[in-house]
Amino acid sequence: GAEAVVGVCSGGNRGLVERLGAHEVVDYTAHASLADHLAARFGEQPFDAILDCAGSQALFEHSPRYLKPDGQFINIVGGWSQGVIPFVRNKLRPRLLGGTPRSYELFLLNASGRTARQMVEWIEQGVIKESPIDSEFDMEHVVEKLATGRARGKIVVKVSDS
Repeated sequence: GAEAVVGVCSGGNRGLVERLGAHEVVDYTAHASLADHLAARFGEQPFDAILDCAGSQALFEHSPRYLKPDGQFINIVGGWSQGVIPFVRNKLRPRLLGGTPRSYELFLLNASGRTARQMVEWIEQGVIKESPIDSEFDMEHVVEKLATGRARGKIVVKVSDS
């Protein structure tokens, strides 16, 4: 397991992030520059890995200041604009041309029966203790929620009443 897990969120999500296993929480809203804060706080003991749940290109570009040279920056945000396009750019841009000198990976899960069964197994074993659900919306109202770009967990889309 991890020696220490640092979670980054707004102050209002501190409790949730601690319940999910963070040993330390950084409130990104309390700092003019998250990258500068991470460099000041963790530059002497850089991270082995960073799991980016927000799709922050700036976080990756500044990562040499707080991520070990052999560390991995892992983007877990899906979609083209925050997942695939940054992955292609960050993997193909040579360091000689200004690319970031850190490993950049993209981690996506397929919504499959196998994945669902694994999740159920982890829940039953207590590996997953909480699955944060932000809200539930009917199909016709979900676009408004998604447009805000804010959620404290997953947004459940109710496809039909039956």
